[in-house]
Amino acid sequence: MAGGAGTRLWPISRQKRPKQFQAFVNEETLLQHMVELCKPVVPLNRIYIMATPEFRSVILEQLPELPDGNILYEPARRDNGPAITLGMAQIHQKDPEAIVAILWSDHVINEPKTFADTVRAAFTASAHHPKSLITIGVNPAHPDTGLGYIQMGEEVQKYDGVPVFKVHKFIEKPDLETATKFVSSWQYLWNVGYKIMSTKEYLAIFKAVQPDLKKTVEELEVACHKNDTETIAKLYENFPKLSIEYLFTPFVKDLLVVPGDLGWSDIGSWNILHDILKKRDGEHVITRGEVISIDSNNSLIYAKDRPIAVVGVNNLIVVDEGDTLLVMSRDAAQSIKTVIKALEDNHQELL
Repeated sequence: MAGGAGTRLWPISRQKRPKQFQAFVNEETLLQHMVELCKPVVPLNRIYIMATPEFRSVILEQLPELPDGNILYEPARRDNGPAITLGMAQIHQKDPEAIVAILWSDHVINEPKTFADTVRAAFTASAHHPKSLITIGVNPAHPDTGLGYIQMGEEVQKYDGVPVFKVHKFIEKPDLETATKFVSSWQYLWNVGYKIMSTKEYLAIFKAVQPDLKKTVEELEVACHKNDTETIAKLYENFPKLSIEYLFTPFVKDLLVVPGDLGWSDIGSWNILHDILKKRDGEHVITRGEVISIDSNNSLIYAKDRPIAVVGVNNLIVVDEGDTLLVMSRDAAQSIKTVIKALEDNHQELL
């Protein structure tokens, strides 16, 4: 899935090239990173990228070996629930027996072998439990109130040496006290949104649990078979703007989870990126580009085409993108949405 806007990482993440097409952690973009993680599990010609049409050129630029037909297009942004459903219908026309892993292009995984082993086990579990939605849960590294959690039930079986558990329940973003308890218990995992299921079962269950959309999905399947993009676009307007977590997951009766210690991070803000890089690099000031840092601490400084010098600063984020300069306290990092709103009103060309 590569259609997100990534506005919280402005000014590097822009509408024309959002964060999944940017390199934040190393020389790879986040999209390239996820594709490389998947290659040991499936060949490149079995990897599909779902995005809006304006990203076609940047996807092919970053993944030149990817077959052009492996880019799937959502006609408009309607959240990930409709996009996933359309993608499953399109892949089903190519391979009616396909089992699909739904993954996100803007995540960082520091344990690639564990990731590959976990996804393989999820594929095997799906083959043995075709009517179950398989999820992948990440062992929590710390209490996080911004994530949902999965409570594991009893172990079902080991597949490819990896244990698979029933899902007891999903828990929406908890308070800090509850999240702290979750971390100290082996039962709870971060819900990072990875899901595995066959296209056949996904579409059948979707039509059963969303009867108001049954006719739309049936017509969508026909349109995908004919590659009728005009009809697909019209049908797509019938879907509500909902996440898969509300449009599909709560209605599935059989849920299994594969736990994995993936070294997972979602680069959802400049603060999170700072923490990821600080943990890796061990530096007091995280810098990119030509930066002179003197007597400074706990800051993230991104320079692009010109040097940046900081003296005596603390707890600061500075991002120079050439045409724009962002300077903000790390304590105010969540207020970036206020900046985006101001730009929408007065300087849309900078978004």
